[in-house]
Amino acid sequence: MADIFAMIEVVKSRYKGKKFNGIPDPWFDEVFFWCENGHRSRAYLRAEGHDRDECLECFGPVRMGPKELPGVVPL
Repeated sequence: MADIFAMIEVVKSRYKGKKFNGIPDPWFDEVFFWCENGHRSRAYLRAEGHDRDECLECFGPVRMGPKELPGVVPL
């Protein structure tokens, strides 16, 4: 599987519109989270005692991202 987090950073850097804390404004209209294994969700597990948020499917780390990533079919 492709490096999802690297792809999110590329999409983020290519966005030329308004951003909030480095995140493109449109991503806040419909919030999606991607895990490193390709799961996309509108929710995640806020892990107490961990320094990361986790995927509800596989418990891998998640990051906020766009609804779609080029060439990636969400699991």
